Amino acid sequence: MLIWALAIGLFAGWSEIGAPLDSGLWSLRNRYFNRPASGQIVVVAVDDKSIAEIGQWPWPRTVHAKLVDRLRAAGADHIYFDITFRNKSTRAEDDAFAAALDRARGKVSLVTFRSLDSVARTSTEIMPYDEFAQRVELADAFLPLNAMNQADRVATFRWVGAQPRPALSFALANKPPVLATSYPISYVPDIASIPSVSAADVVNGRIDPKMLAGKRIVVGMTSSMISDPIRAPGVGAVPSVFVHVLGAETLMVGVPRELGWLIPLFIVALILTYAFSDGPRMPRHAAVAGGFLILMIAPPLLQFRSIFLGTMPALLMLTIGCARYYWWRFRRQSDERSRSNAVSGLPNLTALRHEGDANDSGLIVARIRNFSEATTSLPVDDEEHLVRQIASRLEIGGASRVFQGDEGVFAWLVPPQDLGGIGGQLEALHALFRSALNLGSRSVDLAISFGVVAADGRAVPNRLSSALLAADEASADGSKWKAFDPAHLVDAEWRLSLLGQLDSAIGRGDIWVAYQPKLDMRTNSIIGAEALVRWSHPEKGVIAPDEFIRAAEQHGRIDRLTDFVLESAIRSAAGVNAIGMSFSVAVNISTTLLDDQRIVATVQLLLNRYKLRPDLLTLEVTESTALQTGAESMRTLEALRDIGVQISVDDYGTGHSTLEYLRAIPSDEIKIDRGFVANVAHYSNDRLLVESTIKLAHSLGRKVVAEGIEDEATRVILMSLGCDVAQGYLIGKPMKLVQLMQLCTPDAASLTS
Repeated sequence: MLIWALAIGLFAGWSEIGAPLDSGLWSLRNRYFNRPASGQIVVVAVDDKSIAEIGQWPWPRTVHAKLVDRLRAAGADHIYFDITFRNKSTRAEDDAFAAALDRARGKVSLVTFRSLDSVARTSTEIMPYDEFAQRVELADAFLPLNAMNQADRVATFRWVGAQPRPALSFALANKPPVLATSYPISYVPDIASIPSVSAADVVNGRIDPKMLAGKRIVVGMTSSMISDPIRAPGVGAVPSVFVHVLGAETLMVGVPRELGWLIPLFIVALILTYAFSDGPRMPRHAAVAGGFLILMIAPPLLQFRSIFLGTMPALLMLTIGCARYYWWRFRRQSDERSRSNAVSGLPNLTALRHEGDANDSGLIVARIRNFSEATTSLPVDDEEHLVRQIASRLEIGGASRVFQGDEGVFAWLVPPQDLGGIGGQLEALHALFRSALNLGSRSVDLAISFGVVAADGRAVPNRLSSALLAADEASADGSKWKAFDPAHLVDAEWRLSLLGQLDSAIGRGDIWVAYQPKLDMRTNSIIGAEALVRWSHPEKGVIAPDEFIRAAEQHGRIDRLTDFVLESAIRSAAGVNAIGMSFSVAVNISTTLLDDQRIVATVQLLLNRYKLRPDLLTLEVTESTALQTGAESMRTLEALRDIGVQISVDDYGTGHSTLEYLRAIPSDEIKIDRGFVANVAHYSNDRLLVESTIKLAHSLGRKVVAEGIEDEATRVILMSLGCDVAQGYLIGKPMKLVQLMQLCTPDAASLTS
């Protein structure tokens, strides 16, 4: 469990932790594991020398025409320009280059490119000037970057309309199509070994034609004055043209195969399992050392055959696993010391809190009222004997394992089924303690009382306090024992402080938003979700939404809570839509907020801030709220609808609304109450009501959402009745956004996490 817990935690933050370490590791590997490039691809570099000889960039098109003619004359197999010719030049210059392209007879390729706007999240297609594009083949020169802004993968092609456009690396490789749309770049070939000549030497005829004959030529910018380098893992900043060449070299070795990181991770799990097992120390240490060695050497060796193995996660897991193990041993030893009484050696109340069945068992506390007086004059050894005798008597009386607290407190657990006869057992124990304890020449009389508390779901510290309170009450009453009565302690403080804790709970993240998916019944796809507020209290556990929402409404605090839910929902929906999914979100609005136009301004502000289309936000008001809506509330609903927000009548069927009133409410959607939806497969009356509601809604131009769908039979019936949207446990329970995205598509989940 330790190993797999490490793995889960490790990959949750992989891009922030693993990527820089992976880059450093590849720097080390590239120093000792590399091979020369194939030599089949030659780079004609627009370098500093060329800029100095030919002139300032951009060059006249006649220079590029001369470059094409020179390369053809040298016998180049194909010429690729990693340069965008997007703009027109003079007529004479453009005609000269076009003529050179015609003379090349299809042996020249020009590149297209995409310019990304990270703020607007849009891309612009950069194409060659149309007069050139019609004469050549096109290749895509866009290089995607990973989280560390490094080029570690390259595409095989990109769809442009219905046609695939090959990537520059893929075109350079001159290989048959591969199945994957992208593949990793192998940086095993030494970049310095890629043949490269200066464009000035080619233009001026200073190159031996044999160097270019039969080769694929790629013309690219390498001058630091006119090009922005690309960061390559383990290599550093290099001109992008060399990255394209390395992508082609990867394909030329063979179709890349990605084995991923699961295989090494599984091997490391086996190594760690063996290393931390009982057995001879040396073989276990050798297994760990061997694991490190294999994970370091295997990836570059496999890349010689275009096989890619992700070992950095496994290396991190192996490193952290070893460190964690020794830290765990140190902590376990410390915990063992912290969970026992320093004088007696008995387990203390800290150990009780960590008992596996503590929360499911009854708890008994023995309070020795004169313990301090009894131990004040005793030496340490006699105090230990005293405690041991107390524990022995408690064990004789039925205590299975005694835990010692401070100031004469002893506790033990009792199976719930034994609590029924606990009174007789405690009576006998009380009688046993009437006899004095003998400590050598001394005898000690102890006054003892007992408190009992059942397994009521509360944490052990809370129940300890309750049991001690019961023991003190027994002592005050002159009783031998007493059971804790929950009615004695009404949690008034919690009730009074609930609203006071609301704001701080939002700030701490204890209050959060869950999302229940909504399914389009025509396309059978997730189209959005309902945002539902949740409160996970660190002490009280999960607090029912009705409890704190009702209190917030009654005391004028619902606006703060609604603002939080609205912002969370709109931000999440905007994030999902930004990655290409069409995703709407619904939020419940309290009737108390509809009497004030402030809600309109708040919604408008949040929509503008997160750039979410208004029609992707639905505000739900219950049918009973809609029926009670006054003139001011109606104006608020109309104002919300005017800005494009969708209005939904929730829990329809419970408020007995009339057709005329439904027509008057400015709504776009009717949401049928779950009480009717749940019974459509069993009761004809409910089915008839749902069917008539759907027809009524459609006749008024409203769409219909059915909530509470929990089985397939109900879904099929609702679909046959023409229901538009489904919601319920069959589709999905309320969940965190990342889980909802995993339900929709794993790729979207990784982008929103």
